[in-house]
Amino acid sequence: MLLLLRYAYSVERYGMLVDRDALNEMEQQLNEYVNAKYRELIRLVPAAVRRRHLQKGLSLGRDAFKRDILFSKDGFNLKPRLFTKGTKDLDKHEQVPQVGKDHLTYFVNDPRPNVARFCSELIAFGAAEKMLSTYVGNEEEGSGFHKYIASDGNIYPSYMLHRTATGRTASA
Repeated sequence: MLLLLRYAYSVERYGMLVDRDALNEMEQQLNEYVNAKYRELIRLVPAAVRRRHLQKGLSLGRDAFKRDILFSKDGFNLKPRLFTKGTKDLDKHEQVPQVGKDHLTYFVNDPRPNVARFCSELIAFGAAEKMLSTYVGNEEEGSGFHKYIASDGNIYPSYMLHRTATGRTASA
């Protein structure tokens, strides 16, 4: 524990050097991965659902599009198991299925290969998008880790032991 505290103090005081070239390379690779994964997922969407959503845009970020793919008769016709917090206690016909990764994991072992592949690939796609937007970011936009890099090329985190109920460290 003492070694961890010394390390945290050192990093807080002197910073952690960020390799901007490596961060930019990671951004490029993640963008390529996300774009390829998107094209792959759209090819797996049943044609009737694709046609129905073409005018609104085939955005896998739209919950309505994902619900149509997963639960409609024209889509994969899956039986929902998890519902949104606001609708889970309503009558069956009023419930709205969740479309997050927790719900998708129920279907990754579906006997239909397209369903299993779509659900597992959608989970991977979501994780890559989250990594790209939240952590890696874009240097020109100053998003992700880029917004924390000081002019000397370092990030100066602050570690906190008192902010978590579990005793783990938190940082800002």
